[in-house]
Amino acid sequence: MAAALPRVTIAAALALSFYLVSNIISDPQAGVRGACNSPLRPITTQPVTRERVDKAAEGMKRLSAAASAGDEDQVHKLFIGSDTHSLTHDIDARVRQADPELGRQLCMSVITIENQLTGSIDRITVQRAADTAAGLLEQAAVEPGVLQK
Repeated sequence: MAAALPRVTIAAALALSFYLVSNIISDPQAGVRGACNSPLRPITTQPVTRERVDKAAEGMKRLSAAASAGDEDQVHKLFIGSDTHSLTHDIDARVRQADPELGRQLCMSVITIENQLTGSIDRITVQRAADTAAGLLEQAAVEPGVLQK
């Protein structure tokens, strides 16, 4: 029995590896969902105000338009280092307290955009995620307890 233990351990590790790889290949959103199991860390200490949320929703709409036009430079400029991006992190825990599913959906849209910006951009994916995020931000703004005065 002791002699077979290393072989059984290796076989189990290989089976687990194949299972994980096949899940990632068959479900590319698995990593996004995993990243959204808990709230995103805030990027700033700025309060979550209606003005910030409205500007971020508008920023997501501009991001969608830039992606639709295939303007990758503009997509990066509109998201990386912008308050549009920061607000999505800053608001996440507050949205999840008010509506956990809304918060998770917003997180998934944001992580999808972040992942797209680390490699070659699929403009349809970015456009869809930005449109979704804009709508979810608008919904979040009316959830009780999300906005700070």
